[in-house]
Amino acid sequence: MGTRSPEIQWPARSPDMTPLDFFFLGFVNNAVYEKMPSSKNELINKITEVCSNIPVYQNYQLNNIYNKYK
Repeated sequence: MGTRSPEIQWPARSPDMTPLDFFFLGFVNNAVYEKMPSSKNELINKITEVCSNIPVYQNYQLNNIYNKYK
C-alpha cells in the first residue's frame, strides 16, 4: 500500500495527510525510536506513553534545543 504499491497507485505527496499529520508522525517516530524497542509489546507501550505525554515531550525537546544554542 502507498506510493510503491502495484494495487493502489497513490500520487506523490498525497493530500490524505496534512502537515499536522506529518509533524505528529515524525514527532512520535523520533520519540519512540530514541532507544530501539526490543519487542512488539515494548513498542506498543512506548507509542502509548509518547502519545499520552505529548506536552511533556515537546517541552523537553524545546528545552534541549534552547540549551543547545544557549
